[in-house]
Amino acid sequence: AELDRETCEVRESSKCASEDLEDAERELQRATRRGESGIQQLEASVTEAKDRVRQAQTAERAVHKQLFERLDDFPELRQLLPSGMPAELLPYFQESRSLEHFEERSKLPGISRNTLWKASIDGRLVALKEFRVDSSMIKTCYQEAALLLKCR
Repeated sequence: AELDRETCEVRESSKCASEDLEDAERELQRATRRGESGIQQLEASVTEAKDRVRQAQTAERAVHKQLFERLDDFPELRQLLPSGMPAELLPYFQESRSLEHFEERSKLPGISRNTLWKASIDGRLVALKEFRVDSSMIKTCYQEAALLLKCR
């Protein structure tokens, strides 16, 4: 019950932090487009919002790790995790992270049904693959992520 409550709190905190970041980025874009003053303050707000998102995601990863470690003893905890996700991906799962959380995003050329991105986060260079979200594509996403994890 405690872990269930903590999971819900962490998810809500992460969701709020992500929404705050989106709001801060929107305000900065609007002010930049309009040529308004106070751009530096808005940029600082975006940086602070990104820090809060990272902190929330760190807490979310910690809770997911606790869930993952207890799945064998408490299978009912599985309902708190995404349906169909392979167990080996659970320690890496970050429900609230979206493309906007990555810095220096650029589309990569290539022939693929899904868009490929080169991006960075927390100073690390990463490759991203964007999937349409439906039941069949999420299964494909999980399979590809598990395969990449094994190749790591």
